[in-house]
Amino acid sequence: MLSAGVTEAVLKFLKSEMPPVQFKLLGTLRMLIDAQEAAEQLGTNVKLVERLVEWCEAKDHAGVMGESNRLLSALIRHSKSKVSPGGNRSFIYEID
Repeated sequence: MLSAGVTEAVLKFLKSEMPPVQFKLLGTLRMLIDAQEAAEQLGTNVKLVERLVEWCEAKDHAGVMGESNRLLSALIRHSKSKVSPGGNRSFIYEID
């Protein structure tokens, strides 16, 4: 499905403000990320992750809130990419 361009077509609906569309979008994306490659690709999509975080707090539609939490969890679970520790040292020292 990734090679067919389904992901790009589905991600166009991220801008939608209609909860039923958001709910179906989230469910579709969750079905796509069963493969590690898809999880890594979607997990690095900044716009998607920002929208997911926003929808995790969607109090007006419980389905969108629940499905966004499930998708975010699935992205983390299925993504096996290695992340190296790092960060801005001056920022880290300021926190301490």
